[in-house]
Amino acid sequence: MANLIRANVDNEMVKAVAAVVFKGHWDNLLKPKIGSFVTSTTISQALLHISQYYFSLSWSFFQWAESVPNYKHSLQSSWTMIYILTKQKHFKTAQDMLQKVAVKNFLSSPTVLNALVRSNMNNDVNSHLLSWLVIFYANSKLPHDAIQVFEHMRVCVYAPYTCLYYPSEFIGQGWVD
Repeated sequence: MANLIRANVDNEMVKAVAAVVFKGHWDNLLKPKIGSFVTSTTISQALLHISQYYFSLSWSFFQWAESVPNYKHSLQSSWTMIYILTKQKHFKTAQDMLQKVAVKNFLSSPTVLNALVRSNMNNDVNSHLLSWLVIFYANSKLPHDAIQVFEHMRVCVYAPYTCLYYPSEFIGQGWVD
């Protein structure tokens, strides 16, 4: 029962944040009465909600929040925005952002990968993101990370978008036989 009440409160907070964004009163989110209740999960869910109606508004809100002093997007919020950008076919922006996030965070961990891909259950988009991540790690000479992400894709049955690139890159680097 407590979980049901909590889920309802969280859902109402997501709707409230989205309403503030839709109305353009973003600075209201900085007020302690509201801002103290806004979590990274709330931001992520609000971004998804807003993007269903106005992709560009979700992107603008994400960038605005990032410009707020003493605020950094969580990995969850950043991954959600990368997911939205990819879904909207803004591939270059999504790839650039994914690379920045991959440099700062340990994304190749199976636990982290599971949490990220399960947060947005679109296999096509997740296949894109994980494929880009493998390529990024391969190009960054991080074979262990590239292979971990590739293995995660295999286990979760995500189809790589660049399946011919992986074996040649792995073999060329001497990572596999």
